[in-house]
Amino acid sequence: MSEIPGENFAEQIQYRRDWHKTVDETNVEYGPSSFDVATSSTENFDVFLEMSTCERPVVVEEMKDLEVVEGEEVVMSPTISSHTDYTVVWHGPAVDSKRATIQTNQMNSRLLIKKVQKSDAGAYSVIAKNSFGVTSSVAFLSVISIPDPPSDFTVKITGNNEVRLKWKFVLGLKYCIEYRPIDGNSSENWQIASTNVEKTHVSLRNFLRKSYSFRVFGYNQRVRSPASDSISIVFDSN
Repeated sequence: MSEIPGENFAEQIQYRRDWHKTVDETNVEYGPSSFDVATSSTENFDVFLEMSTCERPVVVEEMKDLEVVEGEEVVMSPTISSHTDYTVVWHGPAVDSKRATIQTNQMNSRLLIKKVQKSDAGAYSVIAKNSFGVTSSVAFLSVISIPDPPSDFTVKITGNNEVRLKWKFVLGLKYCIEYRPIDGNSSENWQIASTNVEKTHVSLRNFLRKSYSFRVFGYNQRVRSPASDSISIVFDSN
């Protein structure tokens, strides 16, 4: 204490108090310590991470247009990425009619239509939204109908071993005519007599046996119709 200014012990104590007060109130700039540098780096990383996550959802894998046959199952499942919680809204004919089932998790949203109908065809969109923005994906669903069996089917013998087949034509379909010989109580497999027919009738000739059955079915680019009812004829043995 002899080195501390003051006439007595009380003055020396007061001097020390004044000195500490002066030091505490003085702003002293120090160079960065290793702890300061580490703390600063971590804070910068946190800021960068926060900036990188402040973004709207991203559709990683877009939906694709689909062409399906009526009665098949349809699944649309875009892959969605979002660093924060997000909501999903679907639009489309099967959504509006409540025929679609929708399941959503953190990675994707899945729309399912069981036994798709012609009325389900159209544009479908999925909209993903979080607190930073909105993104979407769109696809078109085409549904190919299964044609009905040809109607008004008739078979008429028009000459020796010659027949004329007629049916009601439907635009957009082609037709295939099948036949098989009938021998007593047994019959052979169906064989193609003519195909790619785009009219309402066809004539067939040069049959070698006495009895035959005929039927016709229509088809489009993906699927065939059920066959018409078969009609059997017997040529005159004379």
